[in-house]
Order: sequence, then C-alpha cells, then structure tokens
Amino acid sequence: MKFVIGRKLFISFFIIAILLISISDLSYYYIKEINRSYSEIVDRRVEILKKAQEMQYYAARQNGALRSVLLSEEHSTELLTQAIMGEETKTFSDVKWYADEIHFLAEKEL
Repeated sequence: MKFVIGRKLFISFFIIAILLISISDLSYYYIKEINRSYSEIVDRRVEILKKAQEMQYYAARQNGALRSVLLSEEHSTELLTQAIMGEETKTFSDVKWYADEIHFLAEKEL
C-alpha cells in the first residue's frame, strides 16, 4: 500500500497529536493526585498544630491556677482542688488526650 507524501505527513502528525493529548491527560491526572495528597498533608499538620496549641494553652492556664493557689495565703486543699479541676482549666486527662491525639495524627502522617 503506497501513500503519498501528504497522507504520510498527516498520519504522522495525527499520531503525534494523539500521543501529546494522552501525555497531557496523564500529566493532568498526576498533578491533581499530587495536589490532593499535598492538601491532605497540610490539613493534617494544621490539625496537629491546633491540638498542640490548645494543649499548651490549657497546660499554661492550669499552671497559672496552681501557682496562684500556692502563692495565696490560704493553702487549703479545697482551693487546690478547685484550681486543678476548675471549669476554666483542663484536667490532666484532657491534656493527655490532646497529647495522644497529636501522637496519633503524627503517626498517621508517616
């Protein structure tokens, strides 16, 4: 089967165009996949940082409450218990929960 030069050029350009379109589609798919996984990693890191900041905040509040009780003239166990378990501060178990949550999210990231 003999083709004229015009037909051969048309077929070769058509094959190159098909290859270019398929490579473009494949590139677009992988760029979308990279964007999705990058966004997922960033979202997890933001969540970890948020939990760490909350844990730091509540630990500082609890330390401040304990310090104020210890510096006050009345060293009653009632004031100490109120400072530790009060509504404005988180208890140790809540702070531990934040630490466990951060550890879990960090493990999940790896």
